[in-house]
Amino acid sequence: MVHIKGVIREKIKGDFKIPKVQSPLTIEIADPTGQIVYKARANLDEFGSFNFDYKSSEESAIGLFTIKATWPSATSAKQPSAEFLGSFRIEAYRPASFEIHLRSEKETYVFGEEFATIVRASYLFGGTLANQPLEWSLHLDRISFRPPGHRGFIFGNQINWDEEEESYEEKSRLVASHETRLDSQGKAVIKLPLVAEREKDSVRATFEATVTGLDRTSVANRLQITVHRGEFYIGLRPSTCFLKKKNPLEVEVISAFPDSQLIPGRKVNLRLIRRQWRSVRQAGVSRRWQWRSEPEDIEVEAQNVTTENQPVRLKFRPDKSGFYFFLASASDSRRNPITTTTGFYVSGDDYVPWEQREDDTIELVPEFSSYQPGEVARILVKSPYDKAKTLVTLEREFILEAKIIDLVGTSSFIEIPIFPEKILADKSHLEVLVASSALLGLKGCL
Repeated sequence: MVHIKGVIREKIKGDFKIPKVQSPLTIEIADPTGQIVYKARANLDEFGSFNFDYKSSEESAIGLFTIKATWPSATSAKQPSAEFLGSFRIEAYRPASFEIHLRSEKETYVFGEEFATIVRASYLFGGTLANQPLEWSLHLDRISFRPPGHRGFIFGNQINWDEEEESYEEKSRLVASHETRLDSQGKAVIKLPLVAEREKDSVRATFEATVTGLDRTSVANRLQITVHRGEFYIGLRPSTCFLKKKNPLEVEVISAFPDSQLIPGRKVNLRLIRRQWRSVRQAGVSRRWQWRSEPEDIEVEAQNVTTENQPVRLKFRPDKSGFYFFLASASDSRRNPITTTTGFYVSGDDYVPWEQREDDTIELVPEFSSYQPGEVARILVKSPYDKAKTLVTLEREFILEAKIIDLVGTSSFIEIPIFPEKILADKSHLEVLVASSALLGLKGCL
């Protein structure tokens, strides 16, 4: 028996409400071959919900079943009906007769150590699976690890994370895989050295093992363990991520063990780097000209610091607008390189060569990822023009606010007051249209 429940809400001027007109719905269920196996009508209750049951049989197909609920238009028969889709699966299975246990010799590892795992397979009644085939593999996947308790500090390479999100690169790495057999006790010990290759941050080690029994059934299990990039972490906490040119910026530096304990006496090199883009037009296929942008990192300043039992504060004063980032580096007793990066923007009236794109869009950078009603959001506009007229609209399914402002410089901020909570109960959409004297318009959305 499959129990199915649905809830319908109607969006009216930004608010989700219980439908006033509770018209009956037409329910259809299709099996994996597309054949309709269930059709009925369902009524909405006072809470805008409905439920029904579907009873399968021994002859039912195996696989994915699709549910379609059709709700007729409440105002006119000429308007299209609303359709809601769902799914469930019906599968056949045979109970396993044995199980696999995985145990690591350590709860966590550090690059440079040896990864060791014990695989043991046994029947559910207690006997061992002696000399049965075993397949195993070890993958490393990048993770974001933060020693607990250090609020506001950045650990790891934030800049690299941002670049990976833009390029959608897959960072999983297969360390090793092998086919072997369990011993006479139904066990196997797997040992591998943990050597970093392209990994700059901590990773999650995923060990997977599959054992095939005498009846040719296979049972798998998985073990996941954190592998730290080094014996300690470097933490950075800038005073702001948005700064005006020539204003001072303070950054706090700490070093901490993975369990959050601060470590004094670690030597850290902290570099301030400005990133700009070199963009040229390049001839492509069919004589189509395309933008090619490459980042150029310029070191502005460097300071050496020795960590203490409390955050150490350093000051910097960027004299040009653009995008900057801190690169903090150190090494542990295993000679593992440990780095942390975090970026910030500097605004001003000078020209910043941002990355050029082919889709005629500009990038908008919010100061924070979320805001509360009554706050003022500051948005950096990466404009390609020194001076421009800008149409700013705050939208949802309708325009909440619209205004025209003058932008001076290629790294200016715009300020957007946040509306009361009853209006901004959900996410809103900010759109900026920038036009220069040459009547060329570019649009950015957030």
